[in-house]
Amino acid sequence: MALETSRNPAERARVTKEAEFAFKQAFAFCPYSPEAVFHFMELLLNQNRIDDSLAILKTCQKLDPYNGQINDWVDQLSRSKTTSPADQVRAAFGQIQHAIDAGQTTPRCKGLIKS
Repeated sequence: MALETSRNPAERARVTKEAEFAFKQAFAFCPYSPEAVFHFMELLLNQNRIDDSLAILKTCQKLDPYNGQINDWVDQLSRSKTTSPADQVRAAFGQIQHAIDAGQTTPRCKGLIKS
């Protein structure tokens, strides 16, 4: 069942908990993967957990400091936390998804992202 379509609050909570666990596993397996980081951040931001999202990003940034895409996401989320409304943060993820879909990743991550 898709998280967005669940009408039952208990079902939604259960699915959210399972999704978060799966994203934590993906992040633990490959913390420098833009795709794993993006999807984990998306889940956290949908729960208005901006600080947790930023912590995930900064961990990824420490492991892959030359990844311009991750650096841009850290900058965007840091700025949005202080100056922009939450809707602008979500809009930025459209740009992130576009970058993932376009394959604009570091060579280290090219094999991890499915086209």
